[in-house]
Amino acid sequence: MKHIVTFFLCLLLICLANAQVPNKISYQGLLTTSSGTPVQDGSYDIKFEIFNLPSSGTLRHSETQTGVSVQRGTFSVILGTIVTLTLAFNESLYVEVTAVNGPTGPSYPLTFLPRSELTTAPYAFRADTARYALSAPGNWASNGSDIYYNGGNVGIGTTTPNYNLDVWADDATTNDVTHVVNFVHNTTGTATNGIGVGLQFSAERAIGTQNVGLAYIDGIMTDASNVSSALAFSTRINAGSITEKMRITETGNVGIGTTTPDANAKLDVNGYAFAKAPVVVYDSAAGSGTSFNITWLNDVRLDYNIVEKQGNNYEFIFKKAGWYRISYFLFFETPTSNVAYDVLVFKNGEKYKGVSYFYTGVGGGHINSTVLVQSDGDDVINLVASSEGSHPTFNVLLNRSDLQQLAIEYLGAE
Repeated sequence: MKHIVTFFLCLLLICLANAQVPNKISYQGLLTTSSGTPVQDGSYDIKFEIFNLPSSGTLRHSETQTGVSVQRGTFSVILGTIVTLTLAFNESLYVEVTAVNGPTGPSYPLTFLPRSELTTAPYAFRADTARYALSAPGNWASNGSDIYYNGGNVGIGTTTPNYNLDVWADDATTNDVTHVVNFVHNTTGTATNGIGVGLQFSAERAIGTQNVGLAYIDGIMTDASNVSSALAFSTRINAGSITEKMRITETGNVGIGTTTPDANAKLDVNGYAFAKAPVVVYDSAAGSGTSFNITWLNDVRLDYNIVEKQGNNYEFIFKKAGWYRISYFLFFETPTSNVAYDVLVFKNGEKYKGVSYFYTGVGGGHINSTVLVQSDGDDVINLVASSEGSHPTFNVLLNRSDLQQLAIEYLGAE
C-alpha cells in the first residue's frame, strides 16, 4: 500500500568551525500513512534522493542512512554524512524519501509522496558564490546532538535582534493576535488530564553560581477528551518547591491560592483578600412600622455570582459559603423622644444577631453599623428594624434617601 505524507521541514546549516562552505543539511520530517496517522515507531533504513523537479526530473543527490530512529512518525538526519553534498543550490530542489527497510508489517520499499521542496535556507551557502554570510558560522557550535550559539542575539523574522532570541511577525493583520511562537508537548503514551506544556524562569542565586528555577507558567489540559484547558502560575518561596499559586480555568474563572476555583465565582481567593469594591451597594432605603423589613432601593452595584436580591427588595441570598461584611447607614423618623430601637440580622427567617441598639429624639436620627455574617451558602439574609416595647411607629426617611446606604462585601471562605 502506498503511503503519503506531508513533510514538515526544519533546515539548519551545519557550518564548519573554520568558516568554510558548509556541505551538510539537518533534515527533519514527519512520516504518516495514507490515513494521516504516524508510521510505526522503530528503526528504519531510509533512502534520501534529491531531484530538480517535484516529480520525475534529474537525480542530484542520493544517500541511504541505516538505523534511523522514527518516533511518532518524526525523524531527524544530517544529509551529506553518507555521501558528500555537491549541490550547486542554484535551482529548486525536492527530496524524495523511501523506507527501504523497517519494523515488520509493511511491504518494503515504501516511497513517501509528494516530494518535499527544500526551503531557501540551503541557498545561503551556494558553493559557487562568495555571498555566504561568513560572519555567522564560527559562532555556532555543537555538543553531541545539541547545537548552541554564543556569538550574540538570534533573530527570527528580523535582521536586527535586540534580545537573545527576538521573534518578529510581519503580516497584514490589523485587528487580531498573531501567535509567533508555539510550544508543543507530545507523549509516546496516551494523553490524560493534566498533560501540558510550560515555560520555566530561572536565575542565578546569590550563594554560588547555581541557576535555580523561579517560576512556571503552564498550559494544562484539564479535559484531554473534550480539550478543555487552564493556565497555571507557580512560584517558589524560601527555597521550597515551585508550587501553583494562581489558575485561570477553562471558563475564565480565576483562583488565587486554589487550583479549583469555585465555578460560580469569577475570582476565588483562598486566604485574605482586599477588594476595591463591595459586591452589593444600595443608596436608598424604605420602611415603616413598629417592626419592619428594611427595603433597599436603587442598586448601584450587584454581583449576582455572590449575592442575589429577591423580588421583595429586602431579602438577599448569600450564594457562596464564607464570611460577609454588612455595612449600613440609615436615617429614621420618630414622633417621640428617647425612643429605643434596634436593627437585627435575620438568617433564613430567624433572628441571627443584633446589629445596633440606639435611642433617638423627636424628629429622628441616624445610625450606622457593621456586622459580620457567616453563610453556609444559599442563605437568605435580611435586615429588620424594630422599636422596643410599646414605642410607636417609626419610618426610614424617604425624603433623606441620600443618607440611606447599604454595602455587602464577601470576605472569603476562611
